[in-house]
Amino acid sequence: MRRIFAFLPFLLATAGCSLLVGNEIDGNGESRVTSCTDQPDGTACVGADHCLNQECRRNTCGDGVMLAAAGEQCDDGNTTPGDGCQPTCQFTCSAVVACPDDDNVCNGTPVCDVASHTCSAGTAEPNGQICTPSGGVANSGSCADGFCVSASCGDGVVTAGEDCEPSVDGAGCRPDCSWVCVVDGQCPSDDPCTSVRSCNLATHTCVDAGPANCDDGDPCTLDTCDASQGGCVSAFVDRDEDGFAPRSLGTCADPSVGGDCEDRDPARKPGTPEQCNGVDDDCDDQTDEGVVDIACATDADGDSYGDPSAVVSACLCPPGTVPLANGSDCNDRNPDVRPGLFEWQFFSVGVCPDGTLAEAGARFCKDNSLVSFDYNCDGVEQDELRTRAWEACTLAGGCDGGGWDDAIIPGCGQSAGFTDCYFGLFGTCQAAQSYPRVQACR
Repeated sequence: MRRIFAFLPFLLATAGCSLLVGNEIDGNGESRVTSCTDQPDGTACVGADHCLNQECRRNTCGDGVMLAAAGEQCDDGNTTPGDGCQPTCQFTCSAVVACPDDDNVCNGTPVCDVASHTCSAGTAEPNGQICTPSGGVANSGSCADGFCVSASCGDGVVTAGEDCEPSVDGAGCRPDCSWVCVVDGQCPSDDPCTSVRSCNLATHTCVDAGPANCDDGDPCTLDTCDASQGGCVSAFVDRDEDGFAPRSLGTCADPSVGGDCEDRDPARKPGTPEQCNGVDDDCDDQTDEGVVDIACATDADGDSYGDPSAVVSACLCPPGTVPLANGSDCNDRNPDVRPGLFEWQFFSVGVCPDGTLAEAGARFCKDNSLVSFDYNCDGVEQDELRTRAWEACTLAGGCDGGGWDDAIIPGCGQSAGFTDCYFGLFGTCQAAQSYPRVQACR
């Protein structure tokens, strides 16, 4: 059984199961990819609605991706009316929705093909069949080639219920004495990108108005025209797919999606928590604001300990400074004066405030300032050598003891025997062999 469970991840991967790699879960519990690269159209993505041509875009009717959450019943990639999917992304007709009727009884009742959701013309009434013209008196007209023509239609005089007379108004007047068009929506085009048809209100005929103007006036969209997607397409400019357009484009029509200060880094965008990294994470033109500050002291001598009199606050210590928590440097001009020094590292001469060493035996520097023998910055001036006579080596204090072999401490510059203590086998504290040592002059 254990072998089966251990093999299960491999089976899932080879069976084509989708693993949540590079995905996020939105507020509705839906998995959304963070990048549309190599993703099929329609995949839910972070920052907009779905992937289209490997870009994360907001849903628009006619983009070829049916989004049920937006109320779409269909999306055939165009906005051509009557092809089964209306420009509103609703079916033209269905088993429960009848075909739109043009109120012309002469062309018959349109029939819905429920498979393609398209309407086809019904059986036309025979010529001469009594009908009621649009806006005319009941049963005052007759069918003629699929149109309900009033008794007076065609006499050259526009009478009640008529818009026009074909013999007078020409191509803009249909055989039933109604206008071919009165609005642009009555003039569809086969290619909305290269030929936009509009209604000439003077002649009531459909004319070619030239290629589509797809500029939506929003600087945060890339406006193009794609006939396969129904015409104009305004894709949201968002190279790093973080849901925000670069601020360099200006003010977006939707301010909530503009203001990205770095459109190549999805981690930097409005609303992102500021981090201590030296960059503007939330795009508010401030760096590292609101992040917990630490005390940084100047380290002029480069010994990793700072001067407590020269402190700045920052989330990261700038060059030339170190965290004050490292320890306070009592002389930031001499790297050999710092916290943590051992007794054997102390000098036999004092150190001056400017970091230079005083002359041997001197208590004052050349500028008459007092020399210091506090080399480990513990506030206590230290001798180079312990001034006590010999004491037994003991583990108390960490193998303490030793000292000058004789009870008489040698004077300045004099030599005498000196014994150190050291850790021996099994943690014992033992005395080393005595050796001659010169007492420092202080």
